Amino acid sequence: MTCDLGEHSANRRVAALLLHALRGDLVGREVVLAESSWCPHCSAGVIDVLTWSLLGALHQSGASDDEIEASMLFVTARAAAAEAAI
Repeated sequence: MTCDLGEHSANRRVAALLLHALRGDLVGREVVLAESSWCPHCSAGVIDVLTWSLLGALHQSGASDDEIEASMLFVTARAAAAEAAI
């Protein structure tokens, strides 16, 4: 399910992040996030792998591109409205 972008460290970090989240291991999660955030390239790699992994999972669950796009537009608009209200 994980998209391999040739960035093995990003793939490893994504897998570790997901495992820590599933196990409720907040310390492990924070370690992976700290390791990933020290450089923009690492952060971008992790975000890219997570994005493609999520899209793959949504497609496997039967969601179409149009359904995914509509959902993401709704979430983006709702988040923007919440930010504007702050």
